[in-house]
Amino acid sequence: MLVKTKVIKDDCRDIVASHDGSRVYWDKERPRIEIEITKVENYERWK
Repeated sequence: MLVKTKVIKDDCRDIVASHDGSRVYWDKERPRIEIEITKVENYERWK
């Protein structure tokens, strides 16, 4: 969704290290997507 809406250019594993889909809530009154972006320290890029 972030690439499709042009928030980020690419979502390959070197840019988006991981995601957590375990927190999925549905708000019928105010549908939206909330994203939290944090920097990952000491992340080894794929070669």
